[in-house]
Amino acid sequence: MVAAHDRTTRGGPDGLSHEDRSRASAIADPDERDRFYVGRRLLRHTLAERTGRRPGDLQIASGPNGQAFLLGGGPFFGLAHSDHWHAVTLCDELPVGVAVAPLAQAPALDGVVSALLPRRVRAEINAVPPTRRAETTLRWWLTTEAAVRACGASLDQAEDCLARVTAEVGRPLPGAMVAVAGRTARALHVRWRVLTPEQSGVPA
Repeated sequence: MVAAHDRTTRGGPDGLSHEDRSRASAIADPDERDRFYVGRRLLRHTLAERTGRRPGDLQIASGPNGQAFLLGGGPFFGLAHSDHWHAVTLCDELPVGVAVAPLAQAPALDGVVSALLPRRVRAEINAVPPTRRAETTLRWWLTTEAAVRACGASLDQAEDCLARVTAEVGRPLPGAMVAVAGRTARALHVRWRVLTPEQSGVPA
C-alpha cells in the first residue's frame, strides 16, 4: 500500500499510543516528526482493517534493530516513508520489509550509497549502461533496505539479508519506486494498492 504524504495536514499525536508519542518526541525535525505521526496512524488503521481490532487498541512493539511487531498476534508488517509517500506492507505468513523513494532521487544516489551496497550488487550496477545506472542503483538501494528490514538486521548485514529474501520492485504510482522483500526463497506476489488523498487522510 502506498499513500501520498499531504504536507498541508499536520499529523499530530491524537489517537496514537504512548510508545508512538515517546518515539516521536525524540525526532527533532518537525517535518520528520509529522511524517512519523501520519505514517504510524496509517499503519494502525491498516492493521486494524486486517485484524478487526480498533487502531488505538493495537500494541506495536520493537524487536532487534527496531523491527516492529504486533503484540497479541497478527500479520507481519513493514512501514517506510520518504518526503512524499508512505508505504505499508502486510503479510500473514512471513516477515516483510518495504522501502520507498522518489525516482528523482536516483541521480544523487550513485556516489552516496554505492559503498554501502554488497560487492556483487555494485558489480551488477557497474555492468549496466551509464544511462540506466542511476535507476539501477536506486532499485538495489531500496531492495537492500527492504531486505534488511525484513530480516530485522542492520545495513552491515545486507549481503546475508539479500540472500535470505525474495524481493519485488515496482512503480505503483508516477514518480516513486517501491521495494517489498519477504523472508522466503519462494516467489513473492505483491498486490499493489495506491490510496487516493481521501483514503490516505486517516482520521486522528
